[in-house]
Amino acid sequence: MKDEGEDLTNIITKVVVPAEVQKDLCNQDDINQQEYAKFIEERTNTNEVSVWAKMKKVQLDTEKCKKVSEHKLDDQVVELKMTGHYLPAC
Repeated sequence: MKDEGEDLTNIITKVVVPAEVQKDLCNQDDINQQEYAKFIEERTNTNEVSVWAKMKKVQLDTEKCKKVSEHKLDDQVVELKMTGHYLPAC
């Protein structure tokens, strides 16, 4: 998803994502594939868990960003508080 050594940045807010959040966001496909393989292993190859048991939700670290920015609007300076997830669909 990205080149090594580059910071992941939200292109709209210009906020740089922290390293631990970046790791989860960039590797979410691998993490989900590992969890799916674990799901199949537990239910079909062993009798540890019932086939119909609910799958535990994977909690990726998509920490909320909190940033205050100032924007000029005509002759006034407006402060905006941005609070939202780095990943919009969270």
